[in-house]
Amino acid sequence: MKEEIVTHYVKKWLQEHKQPILYENQKLGIDFLIGNFLLVTHWAIYFCQIECKGTKSDIDRAVGQCLRYYHIYDSIPTYLAIPKDYKQLRDLQEVVEFFELPIGILLVDNEGKVTLKRKAKGKRRIYKFYQNEIGHLVNRVIHPKLHFKT
Repeated sequence: MKEEIVTHYVKKWLQEHKQPILYENQKLGIDFLIGNFLLVTHWAIYFCQIECKGTKSDIDRAVGQCLRYYHIYDSIPTYLAIPKDYKQLRDLQEVVEFFELPIGILLVDNEGKVTLKRKAKGKRRIYKFYQNEIGHLVNRVIHPKLHFKT
């Protein structure tokens, strides 16, 4: 299954479960950032993020990207969505479990059904966005120790 198809099914699954997609990008960075954003106050709550990969994707690159996104977004739960027939699924699970990585795993079958294989570790985060000197919104963690049940 191609990465674009996995991404399509994950997006459909998120929409069916009424999960608010704050950010979606298939070219640069994480595929989906899930959370709520209050436009008036510029507050955001990040719930989780999802990186999608296809059947032929490299396991090392996929794990490395997920760990990088986990770090960049202050340890919010990070999921790797892969096809159920992913050739390196067993290796992926062994690496994630052996090193106790915070990455969760979502499996996508050929009919588009998404199932949770492993729950991600991490905490939801609250951010406040500010305008910098050139007018761009930048974010800062408001309550780094405040977290919610996931």
